[in-house]
This record gives sequence, structure tokens and C-alpha cells, in this order.
Amino acid sequence: MKRILITGGAGFIGSTLADKLLERGDEVVCLDNFSSQYDPRIKRRNINAALSHPRYKLYEDDIRQSRRITDLFTLEKPDIVVHIAGCTGMAASDLQAAEFHETNVGGTLNVLEACRASGVGRLVFASTASVYGHTTLPATEESALPRPLNTYIATKRLGEHLIRAFAEIHGLQTMVLRLATVYGPRQRAEMAVTKFARLINEGKPVPVYGNGSAARNYLHIEDCIDGIVLAADQTSGFEIVNLGGRNPTSLLELIDLLVVCLGKKVAIEYTEAPKEIPDANCLEIAKARSLLGYEPLVSIKDGLRRFISWYLEIGMPKT
Repeated sequence: MKRILITGGAGFIGSTLADKLLERGDEVVCLDNFSSQYDPRIKRRNINAALSHPRYKLYEDDIRQSRRITDLFTLEKPDIVVHIAGCTGMAASDLQAAEFHETNVGGTLNVLEACRASGVGRLVFASTASVYGHTTLPATEESALPRPLNTYIATKRLGEHLIRAFAEIHGLQTMVLRLATVYGPRQRAEMAVTKFARLINEGKPVPVYGNGSAARNYLHIEDCIDGIVLAADQTSGFEIVNLGGRNPTSLLELIDLLVVCLGKKVAIEYTEAPKEIPDANCLEIAKARSLLGYEPLVSIKDGLRRFISWYLEIGMPKT
């Protein structure tokens, strides 16, 4: 049994990870600030079952509060920290650059300092595959990174640099996971899969960037969580690892599958892709397979079917 502290632990990925860790017998410490960026009512719904679990603790606090975060780490003494908390949203990041920097860079530095001060020796960091920019060929961890397309990507790259520095200078055992587009139950309302499902279900046009051929390795939440757990169990030294789904899926293929799942028709509105958002984002996951024993099991067809089943049962507020 391990004690694992999850920052951003009430969100989409964090809450699902917490459930998985509790199921296998770990102790979970959840840290979340319940900011308005992500509807707090949804976050509380995410963790409702976990709150009554004897091996679960919730702290409502903010990673931007350096002293309080260090005190929390010192009090709880986690065996490992999974750092997921941060501001998300590529388009929003350029309009809220200061907040994104304070949280994604300053907050990450506070988490790292708290690890050093409290003696936490291991950390897993949820980064993003968007650091590769527009990639039609599968990107590897050794691929040269282009200039950041937006503030969000820039802050995630800065977070990676800080983590590498702490690994080299302070000996913190770290693993940076560059996550593909994650989807599944509890996904936020503004994310593409949820947004498309809502529009199709309501009979409204679906906006498609470019000609719809751009592909991504959509990563089902179950496969994502399996990868994070493998990383948490095996973190050593400093590693960067891609986590993605089984095969790239184009935007039009994704929409077609959602249409089948919902049993509806769709009208598509083609539009020019914003320059600040990577249109294609394909990943090579050979390193995750060889280093972690990671193998994504959920096909995009099955994953979307599971998501739609949840979506229709639970419902999702409009953005």
C-alpha cells in the first residue's frame, strides 16, 4: 500500500485515478482548489463516492500557495506525488496568460519545492502531447519540439524543464507523461468529444477545422489511468514518456463514430483551424510499452460507446 498525493485530484483525470488507487488498496490524498475554470459542482460529483472512503483525504487548497502546500506535504508524507493540477485550454491561455503562468509554472515549482522540503522522493507529472505541435507523423520523446503555439503549451514545457532540473540537482525521481487527448466519463464540457456529442445530440452543426482529416491518438481515460499507475509504480531517474491510444483517428472518423453511438444525423460546418491549436497530434508509444509495460486496450469505437452511455445517463451542462 502506498500513500499517493494527487494535485488536481477532483478533476476528470485526477478523480478517476483516485478511484483506481483506492480500488487497489492505496491511500489517496486529494488536493484541489475547486476553481471556477472547471465547474466545482461537477468536481464534487466526481469525488462524491471517494469522500466516504477511509483511505481518502481531501484538501481544498491551491498549488500557488507555496507555504501551505509545503506544510501539507510535510504533514501527509506521501510516497509519491502525481501532479495533474493546472490551467487548461489552449485558446483561453493566451487571454489569461498571467493566471496560466502562475498556476502551471509557479504552481509546479511550489509542488517541486514542497517535495524537496518534505522529503518526497518521487513525482509523476501530467504534461501534454501538444508540446509536439502539428504532428502528422508519430512523435517520439526524442522528437525536436517546435516553438510553442500558445501560452498553455509554453507553460507545460516550462514545467517539464523545472522537473528535469529538480531531478538532476536534487535527485527527485520523476516521470513526465505527455498525454494525448484524453476522453471518457467525467470529461469536461468544453472538450472536443463532449462538445461534439452535445451538438450532435441537440441536432446542431458541428464545427470542423480544415477538411477534418487531421488525426490524433485519442486516449481513453481507462488507458490513461493504467499508464499513470504504471508510471507511479516504476518512476526512477528522469524520464519523458508518451501516453496515447491504440491508433490515430481523424476528426471526421471521430464524428462519424459519435453519430453512430447517438443514432443521430449530423451537419458539419468546415472552418479554418486556429493557428494556436495543433490540428494533428500523433504519438509513438513504443517507449511506454518497453519501459512501463503499457498497452492501450480500449479501441476508439468502444471508448466512445462507453462515453456516450455515461453522457446520456449523467448529462453534462452546456459550456
